[in-house]
Amino acid sequence: MTFRTYRAQPRHVNPVNTNGLAALMIRIARADRAAFARLHAQLRPGLATHVATVPLGPADVAAVTNATFIEVWRLAGRSPERETDAVGWIYAIAARRAGDRWAARMAVALEDEQPMDLRAMFDRQIQMELDTLLARSAGAGHDR
Repeated sequence: MTFRTYRAQPRHVNPVNTNGLAALMIRIARADRAAFARLHAQLRPGLATHVATVPLGPADVAAVTNATFIEVWRLAGRSPERETDAVGWIYAIAARRAGDRWAARMAVALEDEQPMDLRAMFDRQIQMELDTLLARSAGAGHDR
């Protein structure tokens, strides 16, 4: 009987034109909301699938995915777009956030006291910020 080593393969569900993605990242760095909405539409399904590989519930997966996009919006101007794979950079942000979320869940599970609902408040704030950024981005606003 032979055993094979399992290696996790990247789970990019939606193939993305990396040249187009680099251009989007440059536009997002200039606070182009239409570019951000396009990036969000292209990457959200695959990113959510990637985040779901961490043992989190659906609400946590959605929260991590949303927070990842907010972080991308905030840091787009600081990413070395020509030297870094944008998809890899975004997925790395999501992986870090998912790991942090999982660790926070485990810490709360170990406590005897009722946890404060700060995480839910944070999730609502992130959702509102993402909704604002994506709201009518077709109007091409340029404010951060």
